[in-house]
Amino acid sequence: MSDVTEWLEASGAIAGIAFGLGGLWFGYRGQQLAKRANSSAERAAESASDAVDRADEANHIAEESNRLARDANKVSERALAVASDDIDYDWTLQIDDAGMSVVRNGSAHEASDVMVVIETNGVSRTSRRFDSAAAFEELSLGSEGAFELHLERVRQHPASESYFSGQVTMFASDGPVVSTAFRAHISWTTPAGVRRTQIVEATVSHRMAVGGTIERIATT
Repeated sequence: MSDVTEWLEASGAIAGIAFGLGGLWFGYRGQQLAKRANSSAERAAESASDAVDRADEANHIAEESNRLARDANKVSERALAVASDDIDYDWTLQIDDAGMSVVRNGSAHEASDVMVVIETNGVSRTSRRFDSAAAFEELSLGSEGAFELHLERVRQHPASESYFSGQVTMFASDGPVVSTAFRAHISWTTPAGVRRTQIVEATVSHRMAVGGTIERIATT
């Protein structure tokens, strides 16, 4: 009876060891499967993240392509407007005796957003912006400062006075003609929305006459 008992106890111990080893194996196997599952989940998450990033990049590229397409359309429309805008403008410039600059739109078409800059000797003297210039309208802006500089140059060349000394006789004569070129730099927008520019010039000439007065000399 004791032999059977010992055998049973030994068998139980062996079974316990076997079950214990089996439990360790299944535990190890479970850990390996869990690690593989976690790795698969991480790879899936990375793939999903990559897919999102690629989708975002694709959307960005699509948006940029659409923007470039819109810009290209605007450039094409602008080029077409410029090519089809054949309106002729005839701007002129006059400087009156008070030194005012008068710019005239000599065409039969309105100009909008008109900018005028008056320049002499390469130096900007005055400027003014006008909302519009109707057909044949005159636009005035002050350029008295530049005009006074011109007159100062005239005064630096006085007339010659009469001179009598023995057999030498010199009759009075006017001073030399002094001229200054006034230039108007004009920019404007046509009815078709095209921006144009033009430079027109007017030459002002004066001299000191005998007696000390300043005469304006007509120029062509």
